[in-house]
Amino acid sequence: MKRDVTDFVETVKADQVEVKEFELSLKQLIKAQKKDFTDVFDFIAKQVSSDKLGVAEIKVSDTDAVVRLETNVINLPIQEIDRVKKMMGDEGELEINIYLVATSEFVNQSGLRIDEVASAADFAANPDDFSSQMLDWISDQATKISEGIENDKKLDKKKTTKK
Repeated sequence: MKRDVTDFVETVKADQVEVKEFELSLKQLIKAQKKDFTDVFDFIAKQVSSDKLGVAEIKVSDTDAVVRLETNVINLPIQEIDRVKKMMGDEGELEINIYLVATSEFVNQSGLRIDEVASAADFAANPDDFSSQMLDWISDQATKISEGIENDKKLDKKKTTKK
């Protein structure tokens, strides 16, 4: 699956990207059981099999974290389409890839982690080939988030006991 970068940017700016929202708990993300993510993975597979762009957004119910599985031409969040245009605008036709994106102050210093899963074509051909990789990634990021929350609680407790 390929797209001209200019067409890709116009499609995103015109809100012609199918977005489907899901909600799971942090505990579900840490456990990362395939049954909890089947609809997420199937949604993106269906989008790319239909030659469409898509974003599956998982809102983490008990934190402000978000995990997304999305189609893009570069490893930047699709919401940052102006940066995509600036960096890739004159590149012509590029392969669409599938990326996992985690946003939380606890994933790293920038609060953003993004990694390529596969080309859209490879993913569409057999999404199950990538499920273990995606589940491991999701679990790792969720664990970082959980540990960050716990560390914040400990710091807050120390602050209140010192007063």
